[in-house]
Amino acid sequence: MTRQSLRRALMLLLALMIVGAGLSAPLPARADDSTKVLLLLDVSGSMNERISSGGSKFAAAKRALKQVADALPAGTQVGLRVYGSEIAEPKETNPKACRDTELVLPVGPLDSKKMYRAVDSFEAVGETPIAYSLDKAVDDLGDKGRRVLVLISDGEESCAGDPCPVARKLADKGVDLQFNAVGLDVGGKARKQLKCIADAGDGSYYDADQADELSDALRKITQRALRPFAITGTPVRGTDGPEDAPAITVGQYQDRFGPDDGKRYYNVTRRPGDTVTVSANSLVPPTGSYNAEYWYLALTTASGASCDNAETVNETTTATLVVSAAVVSGDKSPGCATEPLVLSVERRSNTGNKKAAPVEILVATESPITNLGSLPGPIATYKVTGSSAPQKKPVKAAVSGTSFTDAPILVPGSYSDTPAVGESILYGVRLEPGQRLRASVTAPSKAGWDLEPTDTVTVATVLYTPSRVPLTKQSVILQGDRRGRATAFSPEVRVRNREIPHGSAVTTEGDLRENASYASAGGVYYVSVQLKPGRTDLRGRVAPVRIDLAVDGTAKGQPQYSSDASPSTTPSPSGPPTASGSPSASGSPQSVEPSPTDPGQSTDGGGPGVGALAVAAGAGAALVLLAGLVGALLLRRSRAARATTKRSE
Repeated sequence: MTRQSLRRALMLLLALMIVGAGLSAPLPARADDSTKVLLLLDVSGSMNERISSGGSKFAAAKRALKQVADALPAGTQVGLRVYGSEIAEPKETNPKACRDTELVLPVGPLDSKKMYRAVDSFEAVGETPIAYSLDKAVDDLGDKGRRVLVLISDGEESCAGDPCPVARKLADKGVDLQFNAVGLDVGGKARKQLKCIADAGDGSYYDADQADELSDALRKITQRALRPFAITGTPVRGTDGPEDAPAITVGQYQDRFGPDDGKRYYNVTRRPGDTVTVSANSLVPPTGSYNAEYWYLALTTASGASCDNAETVNETTTATLVVSAAVVSGDKSPGCATEPLVLSVERRSNTGNKKAAPVEILVATESPITNLGSLPGPIATYKVTGSSAPQKKPVKAAVSGTSFTDAPILVPGSYSDTPAVGESILYGVRLEPGQRLRASVTAPSKAGWDLEPTDTVTVATVLYTPSRVPLTKQSVILQGDRRGRATAFSPEVRVRNREIPHGSAVTTEGDLRENASYASAGGVYYVSVQLKPGRTDLRGRVAPVRIDLAVDGTAKGQPQYSSDASPSTTPSPSGPPTASGSPSASGSPQSVEPSPTDPGQSTDGGGPGVGALAVAAGAGAALVLLAGLVGALLLRRSRAARATTKRSE
């Protein structure tokens, strides 16, 4: 071995040691240096109007911005731009009013004192040049890293017509750019424009009619900004056939499906003997009219034998829905346990939804289990609801995620949150074999939040497995001043639940025992709260809810994995080689930072999630293998040197 090759091997070993150290445990909560947040505030003359909670809109906005500055972690990259602060004359008198926008705080590490001074440095006097200000704001954020824009406005564009086409054009500048909007006591046309801007940038829209609603909305959006975007992962592009399909291994990937793309193929690499679970999920925004989204997954061997298939359908008009399904390699056909695998994903929108849909693909593997026969058998029945989870004191504030990837990990207890009507929000809870999850959602959780007698909002509690398969959905309808509570139970997690045959259609209706087939591993289980309005105009209204979480049972029935099969490294699409071992899924929520109110990262009676341990073990195994290789090469070089010396003597 030459000195140069030895040096390269040692450098690779050092690099993997650094990577392995980073994978061994979740990072503590801190500001994400790669995320930039720009607050874009409307300070047109109408912001001086009063709101029902007292004071002016302008005063409420300034107070909310200061509260955001107090809530964000030190070092957050944040800036502030305003429009309508300089020119009080109308645009007809002074055309410059339509270019009246100013960056009062450039994007940089958060300094609360500087933010306070910036917030107090302007008045509300002018026009509402939203489109022009959006263009400038995107320039403020630069062209690299994750960039989040938060627009706060009380009115419609007054200079350039509809700002939505401009927002769509700007959003196309990169997948790492997101627009969010908050309408402060807005009317129909302004609300429509702001919703369109948020939709164009794959962000969230909130209605805020009172000061505390504005503060809640800004806090939620900015704290979410420091987590991964809703759909994230290593970019990959599936192909029309399996022959030239991209290779995917343990990890998380993202692709994008148009309405007429047909099937996409991916080659799945794994160690022979390992069980592979592949899930695909997407977020389907409301279309304004009835829409049925069908997604089909199939897992086959490279030679074409069928291993598993699944299909899911979600119907929506007025709310964002989570679409998710999973396939498992198993041993249904010869070769499913040993051959390379091929995944196909197909999307159909039978009612003509022409919007492209982002999709997340998660690949996880599991080594052979040696004590399967001694573990508890599969559950006989699955009771999906029952007594509510108890309310605990204190009730802690939580900031939900908008997807599996950015869902905060919570422990049993009670939490308050303020989702918007039309949203589907998520939280994660860790379960071990022997445990089950009980989740109750109470809405509205505060007095004073009422609907008109003819208006309705359907509140649903939906539970998902670590492979993102829906288990059950329990709903309650709010109308007028009616309150409601929806409670859902997961099945007891048992390794041998995998023996329950699961059908190809994923549903949350009828006999759900077959869904329990996917509740066969410890890890993060998900609680989704969905608020579906009876009519589109209710979308965006902030609704106070309480989420009570309980974990029943004690951890037992842990699997033991084959010890004679050492992990094998496979090329990762996003970096150095990674290893497959016990159940693992790179990119799973084990690596997502909890919200600042998250009291911890493990359930009562349970330790860290299996996925996180497996990732650390896999990285450690890779280091051991590489260290052994380098050691052998060093020994070989030393022996060769001694032999050369002996010959020369």
